Amino acid sequence: MNELVKIVPPSNAHNISNGSTQDDSGEFPESYTTLVNTYGPGYFDDFLYLLSLNNENKYLDARFQTRAQRDALHTVNASGERLPDRIESIDDLLVWAMTDNGDVCYWMPSGTGGCVVIMDSRAPEWCFYDMGVTEFMYRLLRKDIIVPIFPPDFPSTIHTFSRL
Repeated sequence: MNELVKIVPPSNAHNISNGSTQDDSGEFPESYTTLVNTYGPGYFDDFLYLLSLNNENKYLDARFQTRAQRDALHTVNASGERLPDRIESIDDLLVWAMTDNGDVCYWMPSGTGGCVVIMDSRAPEWCFYDMGVTEFMYRLLRKDIIVPIFPPDFPSTIHTFSRL
C-alpha cells in the first residue's frame, strides 16, 4: 500500500468501510478493505471506479454491485453461455471496482489466497491475476500488468484519484 500511495496520493483518506467486511455476499479480502479505507470511493485516472462497503449510493456500493452482477451472471449462465472453468461458483465473486466502460473487477477467493478477475462488459472475455487487490492496482498503474480488456490509454502516465 505504501508504494501505491507514493504514485497515487489519496485525497482526504479515512476509514469508510463502515463496519463488517463480511455478510451474506461473502468476505471481502483485507487487500481490498485496506485499499478502500485508504482511498475511499472514487476513481483512478478517470476510468476505474473503486467501490466501497455500505455506500449510500448503491451504484458505488460493493455489496449492491456484487448482488447485481451475480444475478446477471446467473442469468447469462442459465441461458447457456459458459463461464471460464476457473470460476467454480458465481456466488464466490465479489465486485470491488468497475470501469467507465462497464467492465467489472471481481475478487475471487481460492485455495491459494485468491485472485483479481476482470470481466469485459462487451464480450465474454475474462482476465485472471493471482494477487491481492492492492498489489493488482499498484502493478496496473505502474504498467507492470496490461489488462487487454482496458483501453490502451489506461492507465495514464500521470495518475490521479478523485473521491466521489
